[in-house]
Amino acid sequence: MPNKKIGPIATSIAKAGALAIASCVQAFAPAAAQGPSLAGKNVTMVIGFGPGGGYDAWGRVVARYIGKHLPGNPNVVPQNMPGGGSFNAANNIYAIAPKDGTVLAIIARDAPLGPLTGAPGARFDPLKISWIGTPTTETNICISMARAKVKTFKDLRKASSSSAIPASAPAPIHTRRRSTASSAPSSS
Repeated sequence: MPNKKIGPIATSIAKAGALAIASCVQAFAPAAAQGPSLAGKNVTMVIGFGPGGGYDAWGRVVARYIGKHLPGNPNVVPQNMPGGGSFNAANNIYAIAPKDGTVLAIIARDAPLGPLTGAPGARFDPLKISWIGTPTTETNICISMARAKVKTFKDLRKASSSSAIPASAPAPIHTRRRSTASSAPSSS
């Protein structure tokens, strides 16, 4: 039965994501079979963002279905741990959480780059955290305006550290009204 808050299409997509993660987990099934069973235990699914967003939806749906694919079929409980673009969750998994399989996490797809690029707040070694799967894939792109100094990847690599190079934007960056009689918005 579809979750009324998430919607039937999102639930179907999330089930597919959980299946993808389960496939990754099953790839390690021989190793997991040798480990301790999680039967009767609660497994925590740490979600590196606050309630209500896309990562929260993914985390909750994966938590709902992944327990069926873990040794002993444990109950998986979602727990939001927002802050630092999911660095708080990654730091917790790395330094605080038990290392017995009872804590999983969904963090930002680019969070592992934080320590490698010196991002403030990233206090974990991404090479020492086990990556078991991802519920989705994305294609990232890089674009520039025709008038921008950076036009190629080579230009980007040569750019000085004082160059302004935005990484992402949650909404259109600027909209303004035309100064003419027309009130149609335009992008700048």
